[in-house]
Amino acid sequence: MPSHLPLSWAFLLSATWSRTLPDKNELANACYFTYRVGYVICDASLGPEAAQKEMEAGRCNADFRLMGSDFQRLVLKHYMEGGRPPLEEAMWLLTSSENFQTRTLSECPPMQILANMLYGEALLYLDGPSRDGESAMLVAQAIEQTKRVQPEVLNALARTWPLDMATHRFQETFLALQGMAKGDRKLDLVHFVLCRCDEDLSWLEELLEGMQAGGVYLYETCGHDERLKDGFFEKLSPEVVSGATAKGPKGSCPAQIALTHVLRYKLDFPEFLLFLPSAAPLEQERYFYQLVLNSLLSHTLTADFVALGSTRAPPVSLDMCQRSLIQSGVLPIWNYPLGYEGSRFLVSAKRLVESIDRVASLMAAFAESGCTTVELEEAIANWWHIVFGEPAQLPIRAEDERLPMFLRVADGPSGFSRTRMPKSSDYLNWAATDLDET
Repeated sequence: MPSHLPLSWAFLLSATWSRTLPDKNELANACYFTYRVGYVICDASLGPEAAQKEMEAGRCNADFRLMGSDFQRLVLKHYMEGGRPPLEEAMWLLTSSENFQTRTLSECPPMQILANMLYGEALLYLDGPSRDGESAMLVAQAIEQTKRVQPEVLNALARTWPLDMATHRFQETFLALQGMAKGDRKLDLVHFVLCRCDEDLSWLEELLEGMQAGGVYLYETCGHDERLKDGFFEKLSPEVVSGATAKGPKGSCPAQIALTHVLRYKLDFPEFLLFLPSAAPLEQERYFYQLVLNSLLSHTLTADFVALGSTRAPPVSLDMCQRSLIQSGVLPIWNYPLGYEGSRFLVSAKRLVESIDRVASLMAAFAESGCTTVELEEAIANWWHIVFGEPAQLPIRAEDERLPMFLRVADGPSGFSRTRMPKSSDYLNWAATDLDET
């Protein structure tokens, strides 16, 4: 259970209200609409005393308020309609100091209870289902918190907040994942594919530290690198393919190499195949990679395709090569393609099998297109979701009900991207930190 300040910001918390605690009927109606939890956010690099001085001088951000009615709307939409899970908001509640959590519990109990339930369910995918793990502890704490609410108040709250639905969802997820989980935490059925020229791959060493990867396939686009004989990569024993002279942008695999790799292993697909660029990921991207890897280790990942980029690809005019690919009919595109930027994604064996004919046809279309390698790479860079059977307009990750809930994080680095909040994700920071400590 989180017990210290978020990694991304130093902040001071205060709950504010306009009058005394309401009666049970008004409390049930969003804990009365004026209830809010206010945050004063200072530079994370400052110590407590320095942050206090900055706050008193008015140099910290005091704009953010987490409203009880807003949180109620988000959790209802999530549990009843499949809307995005408010993981970011839940982490703000869970990482506040203990006395303020106690205060929130007394003034607006469902906010604190459902924050525990949401993060507890997310951890089922990351740590695996366990009756004595952190997810179980969070849910036990949520149940204990409900017992501290007066029965008549709790009954009123249960009519307007999805308390029962959250409990049932956690139980259903626990049982479903329990049936999937295996004993060994290995990545023996996961393949990593990267293309590199001269990029430093130490970030991959950090990401896979202590893991038993099933296979690492490294396509060298600038010739053999003697550094691969050292330490970490020698232990991984990557399969190195030299002589692949085409280079993708930012260390990504050129389209032909990626497609050729799929065709090469069409009779022996791994359980999951990950294509990653060799360029070091941004901090939030690395955290997202970690969530995916830990779910793979726990054998709880059920998605057939996951875009691993953090930024949505913007609409741009189609070039000649893209129009040619669409006109060829190889890719099922009937409206404007939209997805995530970059050749970084995870695809399951099931989806690879279903897409193999399309991959072969796409290779033939490339050969007939007359486009250069660079043009082809640019043409397909943001369309990999279509190649592997996703709709041309890939849903926004946070709104995609097909994804397991722990991956449904907001686009970009922050769920508060339209505010003056620091542009980072408290949920990703916390989840990745929890993984580092296990």
